[in-house]
Amino acid sequence: MAECKWGVQTKPVAAFTASELANKASASRVPGREFVNSSERNRFMDLFCRARFQTAPGSGAYIGVYLIPALDDTTWVDGSSTVEPQESLMLAAFQVRQSTSQQVLAVTKVIIPPVRFRLLWMNATGATTTTNVGDNQVFVRFYNEEVL
Repeated sequence: MAECKWGVQTKPVAAFTASELANKASASRVPGREFVNSSERNRFMDLFCRARFQTAPGSGAYIGVYLIPALDDTTWVDGSSTVEPQESLMLAAFQVRQSTSQQVLAVTKVIIPPVRFRLLWMNATGATTTTNVGDNQVFVRFYNEEVL
C-alpha cells in the first residue's frame, strides 16, 4: 500500500521587497515578486504574514493576498496597484486583530497552479501600515506530497 508524506519544503522567502509594504494606506495594493511554478511544479504553498499598523484596524479587517497568473507566461491577468483583481484570484485573507502590536499570521496548505505568477498584497484594514521596514511582509514556502 502506498504511503503519502510531505516532500521537502523550501525555506521561506520574502514575497515583497523589505520596504514595499511600509506606510501603506487602507485599500492600497502592492504587486510582489514573480515565481515560476511552471518549471518547479510545486503543489502547495504556505504563506506567513507580518503586519503592524499605525492605528488599530477595525472589526473584520484583513490583509488579502491574490495570485496573479501569467497563463501564457507573458501576459498577466488583471490585478495590480491600479487595477483591482478578480475576487476568484484571492489566495489568502489574513484576519488581523484590532491592535497596533506586531502580528504574525499564517495560511497553510494552499494549492497553487503550475504557472508563472506573482502575488498581490491588499490592505483591507481601514488602517495604514507602520513606516518601519520589516514590520509588514509576506513570506512563502513551497512543497509537494510524496507517494512512497
